[in-house]
Amino acid sequence: RCWLPPPSPCERPSERRLSVLVKSWSASTEARRLFLGAVALFLASLTLLHWGWYQHALIMDTVEYHRYGEAMVHGHVPYRDFSVEYPPGALPAFAAPALGDPSFNVYNRAFQVLMALCGIGALAAMAAALRALGASSERTTAALGFFALSPLVLGSVILYRYDLWPAALTVAGLAAVLMRRERLGFAAIGLGVAAKAF
Repeated sequence: RCWLPPPSPCERPSERRLSVLVKSWSASTEARRLFLGAVALFLASLTLLHWGWYQHALIMDTVEYHRYGEAMVHGHVPYRDFSVEYPPGALPAFAAPALGDPSFNVYNRAFQVLMALCGIGALAAMAAALRALGASSERTTAALGFFALSPLVLGSVILYRYDLWPAALTVAGLAAVLMRRERLGFAAIGLGVAAKAF
């Protein structure tokens, strides 16, 4: 005898599930769009570091990294066969680009690609952490955008140092802790500390 439409709390369970799925899909699509936009901005920032005054007075730590990487690839043991002024967690970042015994120029490019991948990994971890915190789109955009543009402030030194490696490990660890994956998170944070000794 009632001509009014049923209130929303009385909607059928299947309709509720569909509504939740639509909202979840919309939120994940927006988060993915923000992440991909930040990645594009980050790669553009790294590209700009190869031009203009960014290339003046370069500090190229990759010369030393190349020497360490070559030694490890040829079977020499760090700290025993040759001295290293960096902590053990840094060694994978030096050795990976040296696989195949490349020349310094090839090593230098491979190292920059590795650091770019570390930066993208850090962005992904940041996005996951912000989502776990329930951050708004505006807050997520500001945080990811700040990271993506940071190479332009730090300068070309970010291309020739391994700092993005421990940064990615540490941010990934924090994201894992926020997502209730404490063991994985603390392990990643420990590796980050071992890579840079924060």
